[in-house]
Amino acid sequence: MAKNIGPYELVDRISSGGMGEIYLARLVREGGFEKAVAVKQILPHLARQPEFIKMFEAEARLSAQLNHANVVHVYDFGRDGDNAWIAMEYVDGYDLRAVLDKGGAPDQGLSHELALYVVEQCALALDYAYRRKNANGQPLRVIHRDVSPQNVLISMEGEVKLTDFGLAKACSLETWSMSGMLKGKLAYMAPEQARGETIDSRADIFALGLVFHEMLCGRRLYPPKTAIAPLMDMVRQADFKPFSVTIPGLPSQLCDLLDRCLASDPGERFSFAADLAQAARKTAGELGYNAASQELSVYVQALDTTRVSPLSWLDSGTAVSEKPISPGFGTEATLFAKMVPSDKTVTNDSVHPKVEPATGTLALSSSDIAQIQGTEEVGSWLHWAVAIAIASSLCLGGWVWSQQPQFSPSEARQSPVELSPSSRSAVVVLPETKAVKSKVEIVPELKAELTVSVASESARCHLMSLLDKKTRSFECRNKQNFVPGPYRLVVSAPGFQTALGVDVELIADTPQEMEVTLQPLAVQPCRLAITSKPAGARLSLDGKIRPEQTPLRLEKVTPGEHTIRLSRSGYQDALLSYVCDRTSKEELEVALKELFLKVQIGSQHLRLRSGRARSTKYQLGNTELTIRVKTSPKSSVLMISAKPYASLLVNGKSRGVTPQSLSIKHGNSYNLTFRRETEKIGGLRVKIAPDTKPKHESVPGGTTNGG
Repeated sequence: MAKNIGPYELVDRISSGGMGEIYLARLVREGGFEKAVAVKQILPHLARQPEFIKMFEAEARLSAQLNHANVVHVYDFGRDGDNAWIAMEYVDGYDLRAVLDKGGAPDQGLSHELALYVVEQCALALDYAYRRKNANGQPLRVIHRDVSPQNVLISMEGEVKLTDFGLAKACSLETWSMSGMLKGKLAYMAPEQARGETIDSRADIFALGLVFHEMLCGRRLYPPKTAIAPLMDMVRQADFKPFSVTIPGLPSQLCDLLDRCLASDPGERFSFAADLAQAARKTAGELGYNAASQELSVYVQALDTTRVSPLSWLDSGTAVSEKPISPGFGTEATLFAKMVPSDKTVTNDSVHPKVEPATGTLALSSSDIAQIQGTEEVGSWLHWAVAIAIASSLCLGGWVWSQQPQFSPSEARQSPVELSPSSRSAVVVLPETKAVKSKVEIVPELKAELTVSVASESARCHLMSLLDKKTRSFECRNKQNFVPGPYRLVVSAPGFQTALGVDVELIADTPQEMEVTLQPLAVQPCRLAITSKPAGARLSLDGKIRPEQTPLRLEKVTPGEHTIRLSRSGYQDALLSYVCDRTSKEELEVALKELFLKVQIGSQHLRLRSGRARSTKYQLGNTELTIRVKTSPKSSVLMISAKPYASLLVNGKSRGVTPQSLSIKHGNSYNLTFRRETEKIGGLRVKIAPDTKPKHESVPGGTTNGG
């Protein structure tokens, strides 16, 4: 009998691991409708963990908002009791790691032409995710955080798709992880991410640069067998020589792309992924390349001419319960068998090597984790958090499968460190072995009460027992009960430095209160893209006129408040206050308002758009005046004629006999007097001024409609 998850009938297990399982499935409807999908299901014991299911649901909500040709689509999400699952697009092909492994001799990557095409497609996916707006019109600002060869999928048709936004963090989403936690694989991290600093989309550009280097050279930029501590130092520094020196013979255009993507200072990288995509396309043109999906498809199909598509299971109508599951798919042992970066990162889809069964669960040692975090003492919460982050990227990153190449068990990490069993029950199935169950601990009665006072409402507390090293996380504003004993308190909050190492002794039946002061994080310079409607406006920043016209980008705006003025002929000046801080947005859109002028000529009142002209007649006794007004933003011109002729005085000073041309400065009043010989004919008052004054708006790092 076929097995179902939600409305989807399972066809084949693509991969499985300590976090969940991925299946090839199909959705069947009346009239012969059938659609292949990939279904990711997390394990029941994880589905019962509130923080983990919160992360899983956030991933589903976020991914469902992304709809782009270069992003793996998410179709559906559901929960059935203890089961939680996501249905997404099935990509029939390989991930980039498999393509590089299968594609020829070591140290020989893709052709320059194909590498540029893959980079361009990935950059378009990143740019879309970063600029995508939600239903309220607010940009999602999605940062992938785990751009690596395993998360770049290439279909048999040559499509390039970026997957696994499960580690991504949108500005509008509340993250499930703890402050300072390093996400993603270390060998593909930007230096600021490895240092635990606030990151933006330029961290993804750096990671994509590392992938680009690997495609060009067939090897990782960082030495593959480096231990974690020295590798972390390399990643944090990102001190590279110019690639024209380190890769002799590489075309200078490709070296320039690498130099800019992999600049240690984010300000020296491409500002946006769209800029990288455009540069890659331009470079391809300069080098005479014209690769597209057809060329990539030919290359991928040639990697294994005996390959049978998994979609053949759909045609046969075989369900997952009616056929054996392919052995050797990812297990928890597979997940952690090689945590030190190497030439062949082990992941849990079938395009990657399988590992011989291990005797226990392997994990990072506490010293390794401490080196990653840069702290000397780390609680069990960090073991769990880092393991989950790495498992997410390794186990659930790709939705493709193929044949299963082998590698020797001797390649697995030696002297593994066992991770203490979780307090929650978990079942790990190893290939050709019996199921292994972890024990369930009985938590003693909680008697000691603790209240932590922190200024930030979003602060989270992590209390680690100094006896058993177990850590419990909670919102600081809520009172909590604990087993009496000695603890170490860690407090984190967005925008603040993490407070470490506050020790407290909790005593039974004795409520305790603690007050923790968090120090704000240093504010980095802002980058700001400014556009105006219409374009072509001049910009002045804090009174200094810039030579560029909109649209333009300011790369390093100093923290604090700034005054921005946009000016364009025929439009009112837009005067804005912009605040550069951690909440600042990176785009400013200003809709300029057309400039209208109020024109007063005697008793007549006109309203003219700047740049327009109009004629009017005015009668003084038996003299007919014809006055033509030609407006401009700062001043206007009056052309005055009279029948019969007359002499003109302006504010009492003679200007001669009509016709006369008179320059009018906006905002000033002019008294015109007309005489003929010694006789005064009459006079009138003229004033031209903007219809409205420029409007000053406060924009604290946000978007304005100008004024």
